[in-house]
Amino acid sequence: MLNLDVGSGSGASHIARGDINLDIAKPKRYPTNFIQADAHHLPFKNEIFEKIYFYDIIEHVENPSQCLREIKRVLKYKGEVEISTPNPLHWRTFLRATRQKKITLSGKEHIATWTQAEMEILLENIGFKNITISYTILSATTRYDWKHALMDAVGFKLLPSPISGRSMIVKAIKS
Repeated sequence: MLNLDVGSGSGASHIARGDINLDIAKPKRYPTNFIQADAHHLPFKNEIFEKIYFYDIIEHVENPSQCLREIKRVLKYKGEVEISTPNPLHWRTFLRATRQKKITLSGKEHIATWTQAEMEILLENIGFKNITISYTILSATTRYDWKHALMDAVGFKLLPSPISGRSMIVKAIKS
């Protein structure tokens, strides 16, 4: 089983997940089997990966549809893409908005964010099937202070996960 991590990261907090790890930026410490490339144009033949990780990247790319089409192209039939992206409806987003008197669903460094329904539509339009979405209180790549971790843990117990989940974990199958 050959896995690819698209956006394997240049930061020390990111965990390289693939047998092959790809990022547009050269990291200070190279993960195993690192390739420097753009997610919009993956340098691989068609249908060679069984699983592709796309963690905390889709919100940063110029053309998410193009990246997902490339991911679909290099995935084998019935291969899986696993995407992690911040949940724009997280309760702290709205708490912050009440203090700032405006709601911004996308962070400064994010080009776009997606709700669960928008993510499903995006993937369906590319041709992915069997889309499942779950939520987690832990960010896939970053660490945050204990106060936020405690607030997230309590919120996750008390509120529905589409509001309390810090990140969406999206899985979809190429058909």
